[in-house]
Amino acid sequence: MDPQRVLYSESKPYELPERLDDLRGPESGVLELPVTVYWGPDSTVDLGTAGGIEKAYQCVIQEGRVHDLVAILHPLRLREVWPDLLLPRRARDEWETRFPELSR
Repeated sequence: MDPQRVLYSESKPYELPERLDDLRGPESGVLELPVTVYWGPDSTVDLGTAGGIEKAYQCVIQEGRVHDLVAILHPLRLREVWPDLLLPRRARDEWETRFPELSR
């Protein structure tokens, strides 16, 4: 890779809540992702399925503002699925730096 090349994922800002306990998202159920975090087809996810919760959580962590994070993420479910989420390295690092309990 060109050493002068800067990847968007390395400069993109990610928002984080102050505390995991601030998260108030639903623990289960069907959720419609806002277009600000997911603009593809079929923005409805079932949080009761692995594919649904992973899609929702990956999208909101990468694209969401704090109000999206608070409204969509559930603190216990986030801890459960954290190891399985496919996230940019820097996003994962920022979350695990602020919330070391996620990396355990």
